[in-house]
Amino acid sequence: MVLMDGHVHFAKPENGEDRSLGRDSCPWVNLDYRGKTLADLIREHPEYDGNRLILEIVGALRSLGFPPLPHVVEKLYRAKTGGEHPEKLVLLPIDYPKSPTPTHKEVMRLVEAFPDTIIGAVSVDPNREDAALRLYNKLSELAGLNERLRNGWRPVVKLDPLAQNFDPAKLGAGELGRMYSIMGDMGAVLVTHTGLLQTMMVRGDTEAADPARLMPVAERHPDLRIVLAHMGTPDMAAVNYWAGQGIMVRHFEHALEMVSRYPNVYGDMGGLLWTGDRPAGAYGECECRNYYFGDRAQFGFSRARDTLDKERRCLYRAGLRALGLGKKHLARKLIYGSDFPITGIDELKKQEGKLGGFNPAQNTARVFARA
Repeated sequence: MVLMDGHVHFAKPENGEDRSLGRDSCPWVNLDYRGKTLADLIREHPEYDGNRLILEIVGALRSLGFPPLPHVVEKLYRAKTGGEHPEKLVLLPIDYPKSPTPTHKEVMRLVEAFPDTIIGAVSVDPNREDAALRLYNKLSELAGLNERLRNGWRPVVKLDPLAQNFDPAKLGAGELGRMYSIMGDMGAVLVTHTGLLQTMMVRGDTEAADPARLMPVAERHPDLRIVLAHMGTPDMAAVNYWAGQGIMVRHFEHALEMVSRYPNVYGDMGGLLWTGDRPAGAYGECECRNYYFGDRAQFGFSRARDTLDKERRCLYRAGLRALGLGKKHLARKLIYGSDFPITGIDELKKQEGKLGGFNPAQNTARVFARA
């Protein structure tokens, strides 16, 4: 069974930083990589020093003009060495001003340079006047590359209603409605952010990140596979924060309902199943720029695990039966996304153990495959 990570970002250095240094201080990157050079990473892992595969990866990245950032090199190395780590990586860019993610051309070059490892994705800001045309052109290029490489993957689209400031439910005759139609017609997989943190990246309506806003999309485009990234981000700090603002956030419950109700909707555990021990004061007591993203999701892990446990204990529980949230159903509809580099590189093996052997990474390839 192929293990796939359906939610990977190769975040580049902040604007103005010397990319040739290989430094990785992008605000998305967790504390394991922040501010480190490639040389720092190699010093911490003696097995990387002089490693032939590491040298090949670094050489390939430099030949593309893409910085050999520590988190990129390590993720590709882990993928290529296989074992308990995902060997296929869905690389997600996000199109918005000053985005630290790779450009479309960089994604295409990375897919071609690492055809056995990287699955490409495209992103277009729906607010652009020519958004639908841009999406069609990018998807056509990606689909053509996939066909030439004969890799068997569907083209992937990444949207983020918060970063891109749009309402996913506005189908209408505008650019967004046409974008959904193009995705469906081209057999794409849509990976869209759902859920809120505290005030981070909330530029518009907080409800834009509610998975329920995608219900009309799932109904109108049944052939479009939709992946709810983060499953509504069930972070108790965010729930409490927005409750203090007079806003009741039920995004996680809505994500469960969506995954249950629609055959074409899947839940991405990216950032959801952090399996470490929650330190005291982890929620809501630190400034956003110092927020360790791994801590945010302990609550989400507990809630997903409790759902599975309740089904085992109460097989005929009316509420679970009504929503279809039995263990077998969730096990088919939940896929793995690390949201790397935000979450740690070793989280999959931890969460598999805590979920009693259920490995969502085994579901991921089935969602993104053509067949």
